[in-house]
Amino acid sequence: MTRERSARWQVAEGDSATAASLAQQLGVPGPVAHVYLSRGLDTPQKLRDYADMGMHKLHSPCLLPDIDAATARLEHAIRTREHIKVVGDYDVDGITATAVAVLGLQRLGGLVSWQLPNRITDGYGLHPATVERCAADGADVILAVDCGTTAHDASAVARLQGVDIIIADHHMPAASGVLPECTAIVNPQRADSAYPFRGLASVGLVMKLMQAVGEKFGVSGSESVDSVVDLVALGTVADMSPMVDENRSLVTLGCQRLSASMRPGVQQLLRLAQVHRVTPVTIGYALGPRINAVGRLSDPTDALRLLLESDFGWAGEYANRLDEANGARQYQQQQAVTEAVSMLPPDMSAHPVIVVWSRDWHAGIIGLVAGELAKRLHRPAVVCAVGDDGTTKGSCRSFGSFNILKALDSEPVWELFSHYGGHEYAAGFTIGSDLLPLLAEQLTAYAAGVIDANGLAPVVAIDAELPAADITTNTYESLLCLAPFGEQNRTPTFLTRGLRVAHASRMGPGGRHLKLRFRVDHATGAPVDAILWRQGERIAECPVGASVDAAYSLTMDEYRGKANLVLTLEDLRRAE
Repeated sequence: MTRERSARWQVAEGDSATAASLAQQLGVPGPVAHVYLSRGLDTPQKLRDYADMGMHKLHSPCLLPDIDAATARLEHAIRTREHIKVVGDYDVDGITATAVAVLGLQRLGGLVSWQLPNRITDGYGLHPATVERCAADGADVILAVDCGTTAHDASAVARLQGVDIIIADHHMPAASGVLPECTAIVNPQRADSAYPFRGLASVGLVMKLMQAVGEKFGVSGSESVDSVVDLVALGTVADMSPMVDENRSLVTLGCQRLSASMRPGVQQLLRLAQVHRVTPVTIGYALGPRINAVGRLSDPTDALRLLLESDFGWAGEYANRLDEANGARQYQQQQAVTEAVSMLPPDMSAHPVIVVWSRDWHAGIIGLVAGELAKRLHRPAVVCAVGDDGTTKGSCRSFGSFNILKALDSEPVWELFSHYGGHEYAAGFTIGSDLLPLLAEQLTAYAAGVIDANGLAPVVAIDAELPAADITTNTYESLLCLAPFGEQNRTPTFLTRGLRVAHASRMGPGGRHLKLRFRVDHATGAPVDAILWRQGERIAECPVGASVDAAYSLTMDEYRGKANLVLTLEDLRRAE
């Protein structure tokens, strides 16, 4: 794929005098103080409070809506040995939420079984057919996790079947605000919720529910959290939940537990992924994709079995299956990306949105393909898997300020869909296959009307300029108090001008990535390595001896017990 447009670099403005004063008080470089100030941390005490993470930063489960009704019903079910069926979802958040519920209820003596949907045959959500299967299995209570907030039909069937439903979900209720009629809906996104943080992943929400139930049986809240916080970190990071408020504490504690995990499944997964110290980054690129892969391509139950398994041998078998599925997912994704690019015209200027489809693409990977196309070609992307039954599943990813859900909501686009939904950055739909050319035409017309001349140019948001002399381990460590990084707490990005290229090479399969080495003029005199992911073709812009300006984040590469400072490049350009 070629780059369609050069990125616009936006360097944040700041109060230099205040930054200089804060830098002097803390003994950090001025650009680092600028980053602190941009996060609202304008005093040393605020910085200490922000960096202080632990269980004492977690909110009480008692503040969640319907928590009393949910807790009372589960307590009764456990004490009377009623059959509780946990119904989850096929992504990492849904799988880990299911695991947390099953482990928590079993620990309290509950009679528990579980069920996960198949992405292709069942689709997302709690459906009437799922409730009927649970009732046929003898379930007295269904605990729906990471789904159910809009499951009105399923709730109606449950009432007819005499099955109680408890929902623990973080997805948005319907625009009408009307909720399904059931025993309890524990969801901080409810309009009537008094819970102080709306950004919990479902796995964190289920942990809160298990914490409340555990207290009825004499289990302390801290003990309940500690027993599953590793799984909470997996689901929270993989679901791209906002890395603010109590999610920061949950992920920090969870990564520590994961790195020294006693769970056979986690140990085997770390071994296969060659991860020695778990961080949000390694969850994002190594652990999460492996857990997700089986749910994308087939049946997600092996991923759940991996997390629940107590036998090391069986855990190894499940980990191998996940690893193989991830390899197949990577291959299919890259094949689909290559084929999609070949369908596009050489000049994309008249195509503000990408719309492509094929019978050869697996529906489980089209969202990933859309994301890669949008990122690399700097425009919204819609990728569709054409089925054999005359229907097509589509997945959409936005770009920049373009709201993809508004595009699907627009008239006459929405009239084409059998079903659709999502949010401003990502959405999905089902459509008749014969309507795909019309969909492409109408989305293109809509996008052309809302995207201005500069609307497709990517923007690199830069926190501050950092002199080359300050590219040091000390600078990197001074930023760790802001971690963990993620949604709504992005990794700080710096700009350094006039870096001299000492070495340039391509790395990875097919030379997909660009690796550089810069000469850096600071006290150690040591060069610093840099990586530009998925843009290996830009090596021509970086001949040895060239002077470049680089936008990057500071990272630490740990390999074979040795840690090296590395610049993870967002973009670069020849110095003026």
